Amino acid sequence: GQMLPGDDFPLPALAAASHVNHETGAKQDLVRWRGMFGGRGRRRPLLLVDAAQSFGRCDIPWREAGIDLLALSGRKLGGPAAVGALVCRPEIALQPLLHGGGQQRGVRPGTLDTVGILLFADAAEEACAHRAASSKQAASLASRLWEGLATGSFPAWQRLSPAAGDPHIAAWSFPGYEGAVLMRMLAERHGILIATGSACSAESGKTSHVLAAMGYDQAVARGALRVSFGWNSRPADVEALLQALAAALAAY
Repeated sequence: GQMLPGDDFPLPALAAASHVNHETGAKQDLVRWRGMFGGRGRRRPLLLVDAAQSFGRCDIPWREAGIDLLALSGRKLGGPAAVGALVCRPEIALQPLLHGGGQQRGVRPGTLDTVGILLFADAAEEACAHRAASSKQAASLASRLWEGLATGSFPAWQRLSPAAGDPHIAAWSFPGYEGAVLMRMLAERHGILIATGSACSAESGKTSHVLAAMGYDQAVARGALRVSFGWNSRPADVEALLQALAAALAAY
């Protein structure tokens, strides 16, 4: 799940990467990624990092990787939807797409969602304060999930999340089965909501470009399933998922 240096490519003005992949939990080595743009005798591009899945969950090498822009999401931390933040180095002058008033420093128009911002700040403080415990809990839940899949009466499956990835996200595949069908069976018959990929591509009807880039074939991509563990996830949730998944596969 890492972006690796390949053949020479044009140096972009802006380079963007996800710190933790939304589908598999693969963690990008941002310091190594930063090195892909060095040694060309030209000014390096601005570096934008999507930290929606990593902020409040793992260390972000802001200084070590020379990150210029960091995108954060409130709802990933248990905060409100449609509220986030863009952390920007002070020397970078943002150019607005839509011009606004002085109360927003000319960056955007409209009125700020003050309540949403305060709730996002509270969620961020809570997530950072309890990060170690949250990560330990997620690792324990993920470990139980992998153990249950390995020892249960399941058809052949393939783990998609790398062992060194973030434990909050677990992805696997049942090649030969349709992940979308299993997802609906779990929701309609057992009241369990999981996904076949990231939420932003859930209704696209297309197999994952992420899994394709990782070298997986169509059978694996079509059979993919994904769960994420939050602050309120419990061991009983994993046990219920394993039981419901076994029932759904038996009735497939």
